[in-house]
Amino acid sequence: MISGRLPEIRPFKVRPIPTVVVGVVGGAIVGMTSVGSGSLIIVALLLIYPMLASRELVGTDLVQAIPLVAAAALGHILFGDFQLSLTASVLLGSLPGVYLGARVSSKAPDGVIRPALVFVLLASGLKLLDMGTPQLAITLLVVAMLGLPAWGVIDAVNRPDHLWGLAGLRKRPWILTQVLGAPFGVGFGAALAYFARARRRLATAAVLAFVSVWGDELPAA
Repeated sequence: MISGRLPEIRPFKVRPIPTVVVGVVGGAIVGMTSVGSGSLIIVALLLIYPMLASRELVGTDLVQAIPLVAAAALGHILFGDFQLSLTASVLLGSLPGVYLGARVSSKAPDGVIRPALVFVLLASGLKLLDMGTPQLAITLLVVAMLGLPAWGVIDAVNRPDHLWGLAGLRKRPWILTQVLGAPFGVGFGAALAYFARARRRLATAAVLAFVSVWGDELPAA
């Protein structure tokens, strides 16, 4: 309901064949490049199971990554392809970081997790293409300055007009401010304001609209 749209029942059913194929391909890529357990596989799962919430995708990907990465790591240990001191240093920082990230992911809405995932995957992909650090920083800054307003506009456009009225907001100014201000940086600030204030009020309006229609009962699947 945080998205501000009426809730819907999202049936889930495991699709064995495509899921196993993802595991085989992802495992091979992880073993060869160490890339895939947290990027390629979660994207593939998102394509196969779009009905899952982002936190469910993240949790599923992390749990399957334990034996996957352990098997790949064991293979490289047997061949001596690792540095013990470097591994220990990375673990000192990554273990508490993973715990903190899991806590945030379990409580954050899809509207935060999915854009963050896109941003991280974009940065990883560009760096793997040998893009320089200054160029990467500039590219990500431009993406953030233009991408957040674009996301805000798409989100605002998809909100039903009656929710805007119920929330006491005007739809057109919010959209125009983000569109026209995006090239000048103003749209970025407008998008932040939209997600921090307007979107929350729209989400509340959606809850009120849903309760007024269905009362205390959920619609039948």
